[in-house]
Amino acid sequence: MRLRKKAARADEGPEEHGTYVVLSSTPQANLIVSAGPQEGLKIPLHAGKMIIGRATVKDNWDIALQDRAISRPHAQLEQVVDGGFALTDMRSANGTQVNSNIIAEPTLLRDGDVIVVGETSLLFRVM
Repeated sequence: MRLRKKAARADEGPEEHGTYVVLSSTPQANLIVSAGPQEGLKIPLHAGKMIIGRATVKDNWDIALQDRAISRPHAQLEQVVDGGFALTDMRSANGTQVNSNIIAEPTLLRDGDVIVVGETSLLFRVM
């Protein structure tokens, strides 16, 4: 016996055929680990404050990185009024760099900026 595949009707929902793809007109900010133990990891950023810290069993940071040179906590990312993100060092032991410059105050990030925390490099992208 030969089975025929039922043709999908235009008014059928996703549970009956295929998947909907929703395109957002709002750019999404991400951190991409470009060097370090988690190289290749893509971390989507969200509104509000996000703490970057060393991954441990006890601490639960918004962005937990597996790098012993990262403090607990290390830095904070915060979405600012215009939708951009500002990065602040949280008195970390090894400091926080943006484009090879150690930051001492909140620093507004731009697409393509390279952030270094501990021995991990993060690429800030807005796509």
